[in-house]
Amino acid sequence: MDDSQSELTEYQVFTWWFPHAFLASLQANINKLQRAVSADDRVIIDDEVNQNGDIALRLIAQHHALYKKLKHFTRVLNSLPVRVKKTPFQDKKLPQQVQKSIDASKVITPIPAKQDRTAIWKTCCQSVKASRAISLAQADKKRLGQPLAHLQKPANAESLTSSYFAKEFSQLTDSENIPALPRLLTTLAKASHADAPFVTENNHWVYCLSTLPSDQILRLVQQSAFWQPRLSGECYAIGVGRFEDELYFYGAQDTISTQRDAWCKQLFENAMLFVA
Repeated sequence: MDDSQSELTEYQVFTWWFPHAFLASLQANINKLQRAVSADDRVIIDDEVNQNGDIALRLIAQHHALYKKLKHFTRVLNSLPVRVKKTPFQDKKLPQQVQKSIDASKVITPIPAKQDRTAIWKTCCQSVKASRAISLAQADKKRLGQPLAHLQKPANAESLTSSYFAKEFSQLTDSENIPALPRLLTTLAKASHADAPFVTENNHWVYCLSTLPSDQILRLVQQSAFWQPRLSGECYAIGVGRFEDELYFYGAQDTISTQRDAWCKQLFENAMLFVA
């Protein structure tokens, strides 16, 4: 990798949420939105519907002239013609019959009344959520195929407490229920050991947990901080898995895989606060 690829540049991610019915407007104007920012920035439509029936428009923007850039982009977004279209629910990760069932259950929000569409659109255009600043190599940015969103870590201590599931179904959260490590990562696991627990390659990583008691591992995976990289779009998958009688933390398609060694160690240190 040459210096131009490895040099880190600071970016920030901005997200606008729109009702799914407005997907047609965004898709029809994606080129116009991309032209509203510089060639080093990237505009992405995430058409996967969230729990509110909304889809996301994301702007990954360099920090240079950020305020001016964001202001211009929002102005262009606000001026786009409003089109609505009922689009069936789609998620390629799910079987077709499951997609049809979800669509039939009206998870997708209904098309807004004609007199309300412009007002809803303009409200969405003004409601932007910003991430914290992140650093990406140019090669990483080019490789991004899915929207990248690094959300602010919640400041309240409640976000670090055990999840509802862990509290209500504690009988299921024991080491016997930990699944097998994904086969994709077994080669990395074979190279990991107690003296060098962290191994990463091709944006995948594993961390051998042989020195950590199983109750401490379970305590860690019950914390929202452990799942934050997946929830905020930093990786495709994260979890804990078993391979040849050892337990591993792992991540797949992680945009900052080389930094997970330090992340794991910080996670271990923070977890000590919760030891009874």
